[in-house]
Amino acid sequence: MRRSILALLAVVSALPAAAESITIPPGLWAYSGTAQLGAGQMSDSGEECFRSGESTYSLKSAAQSIADGCDLTSTSQIEGGIAFEIACTGGVKGELSGEFLVGETTASLTAAGWTGVPEAPIPLTVAATAARLDTACE
Repeated sequence: MRRSILALLAVVSALPAAAESITIPPGLWAYSGTAQLGAGQMSDSGEECFRSGESTYSLKSAAQSIADGCDLTSTSQIEGGIAFEIACTGGVKGELSGEFLVGETTASLTAAGWTGVPEAPIPLTVAATAARLDTACE
C-alpha cells in the first residue's frame, strides 16, 4: 500500500509533455493516506526521501502501475497542480478522477471513482497528504 499511495501522489494516451509529469520538491516527506473500497478501508503512512534530480514522476507510468490495463486518459493544469482521470479496462475495471496538488512544503491527492463491473460498481475514494519535513535527506 505504501508505494500505491506514493504512486497515487505522483499520479495524474497522448498528452502534452508538461502534463505527463510532476515534480515533488526534494527533501524528506512524511505522508499518510487512505483508500476506501466499498465498506473496506486501507491506510498507510510513512516517510519518503525525494532527492534532487530524482523527484520527477511520469504520471502515465504511475497510472499504469495501479494494474494491468490502467491508463491515464486525461490531465489538465489547475491552480497548484493537476486534475486527472484514469481508466482501467484490463483485469481490474474502473475509473478514477481527482486532483493532485503540490506546493513547496505540502502535497495532497483526492480522487473518487469505482471498480468492479459497470453494472455493479464498487465505490472507490482515495485521500492522501504529505508534508515536507526537511529540504535534505539523511
